Amino acid sequence: MKIVSLSTFLLCALGGLAQQVHIVSPAPNTRIVAGQPFTATVAIVSTTSSVDVIALVFGAKFINPAEPEVDLGQTRLTTLVAPTFPIGGPTGMEQNVQLTFPTDLITGLDITYNLTCGEFFTLGAGNTPLTLTSQVPVFVASP
Repeated sequence: MKIVSLSTFLLCALGGLAQQVHIVSPAPNTRIVAGQPFTATVAIVSTTSSVDVIALVFGAKFINPAEPEVDLGQTRLTTLVAPTFPIGGPTGMEQNVQLTFPTDLITGLDITYNLTCGEFFTLGAGNTPLTLTSQVPVFVASP
């Protein structure tokens, strides 16, 4: 039992040292019209750890306090495999992504969703697989 607790602690500590992708834009509570493309910007801060980002998955999650915050949501918007971060910005290395909320979202329109970004990556010399999520609330309006 102590070994499991220690390994869990070490993974959490390593995850804290890893470079986490976070959503820079759109800003929280931005109004987005379903069916119309918009640009999302994600940033990654450099670290001394050896990190390889395998994929970024963007989703739309109906905000429900009963669901875990790490959930990507019911609707997948897009997936970037082996993304690069070519743009240097004030928040780190940035990547712009064109996204569109569908007009037939499961939970409906004219409500607030979390725009989610799941980062799948490996960490360290042992290539430990990890995942982290980032979310920002946005209002998705009818077209």
